[in-house]
This record gives sequence, structure tokens and C-alpha cells, in this order.
Amino acid sequence: MVYLQVSLDGGSSATNDLIRGPGTFKEIIDGLERLHTAEIPFSINTVLTRLNYPEISSLYSLAKRCGAKLRISRFRPSGRGKAAWESLRPGKDELKAFSQWLSDHTDVVTGDSFFSLEDEDRKGLGLNLCGAAKFTCCIDHDGSVYPCAFLRDDLFYGGNIINRSLGDIWSHAHGFTLLRTLKVQSCESCFRYDSCHGGCPAIAYFTKRTLGTPDPDCLVNCLQGA
Repeated sequence: MVYLQVSLDGGSSATNDLIRGPGTFKEIIDGLERLHTAEIPFSINTVLTRLNYPEISSLYSLAKRCGAKLRISRFRPSGRGKAAWESLRPGKDELKAFSQWLSDHTDVVTGDSFFSLEDEDRKGLGLNLCGAAKFTCCIDHDGSVYPCAFLRDDLFYGGNIINRSLGDIWSHAHGFTLLRTLKVQSCESCFRYDSCHGGCPAIAYFTKRTLGTPDPDCLVNCLQGA
């Protein structure tokens, strides 16, 4: 079975090429057309930013024309994203509007990316809480294992599959155990806690440099204007 994911970060060359480099929009669109013609199943993957937020509907229409799914992921302050976090992260008004847009487009895939932004009517469409060290992990190019691709930090390093079994890392690595037992106490009284368990620990960790704090882009906080 072949299923491809194609990254496209804007509905126009002006927006996409600012993120992915000059000329990449045309190359990506050409590739999408070839995949569509060859009837190879694929999704268009987009990371939501302040730049491409106005073009989400255009990306959705493009995916429809190509017979593809649109998958939208969150922008996180991890890796090179740390330096661009404040300039590219969507604002609270954009997040509130995007939450409504997701409710109106239930065929859009988000995985666990937006579990703390999605409304009740999208429950059951994917993971409703962070899957790191519970359902998923990340094996880096050199064999290093982390609970999540966005938690590649010394604190969460589980070991390397070259000299340690993946099963041992999964079951016993400190960073994995840490995430499985993590509780965000300030969120436990929230009516959405059973759905999101405090949101994305990667965003909380890289913005606060500590675990156990709420996701700063939580839907409840956005609606309350926090």
C-alpha cells in the first residue's frame, strides 16, 4: 500500500515560497498533479501559521480538486521553529476562527495536532490527547529515540536503537515514563480535561522550559481571552 504526504505551506506561491523557498510552490503543484493523474493516494500537509491562515480554504479546495485529504498540523516552537515562534504563530482570534472552520470541515485531518483547539463535534475523528510515549514515538535519522518529533531535547532522549532495543526504550526510558505520568494540575478542573489532558506538552515545554503547564493555545484560554 502506498500513501504519500506532500507538504505545502500556502495556497499561493507568495506564501508557500516564503516558508519553503523560491519556486517550491510550482514544483509541489506539479507533483500533486502527477500523483492525481497516476491515482496515487496522498494528503496535502500544511502547518498552520499566521502567514497561511487566510489561505486555508484555498488549500482545502486544492485538495478536493486533487482527490486528496487536507491535513493541518500545528506550528510548534521546536527545532528551527523556536526562532520564528512569535512571528509565525497564529493569534488567538485566528485560532478561535480556525476552530470553527474545523467544525465546518470534518473531513480535514488533524491527528492529535489540534486536540486542545477542536470542539466537541470533532471528537472521535482522531486522538483526543497527546499520543507521545502512549501511542507514538520518534526515531531520528541517527537512531535516536524520542517520545515525539517535537520533543527532541536531552530531557526526553530515550536512547539509540543501535545499542538499545526499541521495546526497552519504550518501556523504561525516563522521558517516556515522564510523559506517561505527566499531569497538568491547573487544567484538571476544566470541562475539557478528559479530551486534551492539558494540551501539547511540546509547546508548553519549549515556551515555559518546564512541564506541567497548560498549552498556551488551548481553546478554552482563547475563548476566555486569556
